[in-house]
Amino acid sequence: RVFASAWFDTHKLALDMTILRKLAAFVGRFQGAGVSVADTVNQFATNFYMQLDFRDEAANLRTFNNNFGSSFWGAVVSFPRPVDGTAEVMDALAGQGVPQYALTNMPAEWMEPVNRLYPSMRHMRDVIVSAHEGVIKPDRKIYEITAARLPHEPGEVLFFDDRESNVLAARDFGFDAEIFTGADSLNTALASRGLPSLARV
Repeated sequence: RVFASAWFDTHKLALDMTILRKLAAFVGRFQGAGVSVADTVNQFATNFYMQLDFRDEAANLRTFNNNFGSSFWGAVVSFPRPVDGTAEVMDALAGQGVPQYALTNMPAEWMEPVNRLYPSMRHMRDVIVSAHEGVIKPDRKIYEITAARLPHEPGEVLFFDDRESNVLAARDFGFDAEIFTGADSLNTALASRGLPSLARV
């Protein structure tokens, strides 16, 4: 098969969302007090993304890292950041003219700050936002919508997602799909299909 494009789950591939999971686990301890984990996490994350700009907040981030740079705090709190190595892979694909697309279950209001904060997103020729479509992965309908939007046959598209249920649903629809576990597995999957990668030979 000739693979015409690469298709990414923006939520995990572009961002490391560890802070949200840690926060949810912490807040969950107080669930009995009437605190909603989901509402708290969504409110925090939305405000964070809408307000944080790394260019303007560089000094604040340096102060944070100086104050909370220990291994203890590093395990509890971390800022969302590009997953190591993935931006370089996206750049390599773009440099070879490989079309790239994204499908995300992130809230719609997150997309503007994500696009602004993470330059690799400029390579995406189209981004399908579940919130705009009214259906989320792994519902088959979202893959139908994606197939209609992409100018390629499903079998020509390689999809990456960190959730097995989403990968299995994509495969069931006809897309080639791999579970994303990090830059190494990403590079290996791309190289095995003849797509540009940064895999060590």
